[in-house]
Amino acid sequence: MSSREDTNPFERAHYQKINNARMEHLLSLNLPIEGRSVLELGAGIGDLSPFFIDRAHDILIIEGRSENIDILQKRYEKSEFPHVDIVQMDLDWAGREDIDGYDIVFCYGLLYHLKDPIKFLDWVVVHCNQYMILETCVSTCGDVNNLSENKGDITQSLNGIGCRPGRRWLFEELKKRFRYVYTPYTQPNHEQFPDDWVTTTDVLGLLTRSIFIASKYALNNGMLFEGLLDRQSIG
Repeated sequence: MSSREDTNPFERAHYQKINNARMEHLLSLNLPIEGRSVLELGAGIGDLSPFFIDRAHDILIIEGRSENIDILQKRYEKSEFPHVDIVQMDLDWAGREDIDGYDIVFCYGLLYHLKDPIKFLDWVVVHCNQYMILETCVSTCGDVNNLSENKGDITQSLNGIGCRPGRRWLFEELKKRFRYVYTPYTQPNHEQFPDDWVTTTDVLGLLTRSIFIASKYALNNGMLFEGLLDRQSIG
């Protein structure tokens, strides 16, 4: 007998494990979300979307793949979720200007599947009214660090080219666009999130993830450090 786990990679156990860690950590950051508008980018099949659907007054979900759009539209039907809109868009292009500005931009697990993160960040800052929550795989050195991905895999780059941006390079690129850039004192409790960036090195085949909060105004939040932390704790 086939199951959804057989047909959709996002339903597999390792995805659920990392999503649980991501959401537990995001909740612990106590970010101002209630009553705000949210732009979620690269949502996949929307496993992380409920966190914002339950809190935001208005949310636009953008996803690049039609297979995932079909699932999103079934999960978040307009009749049941009138404050949720869903749009298909290739975020490597990021050229649509008919998208409004949103208070919060939420982008987990997308940027490293794009070939041009600079163009993407240029588009994001225009459409972000307050702050961006960004999680991505990173490298410990270099800048864009493009690489090939399997575009036939719905969890990978839509266009077959991704990147592993240098963590420090990405922080500096965010600083060029947002007045304040923070790293959390903590990382999610998952093996892909290091807590010691001094000793972490790039290992072929292993993913290393980091989280950034980039804001247009100061966030008075004891969970966030304004700058790039070399060491974080897990939790």
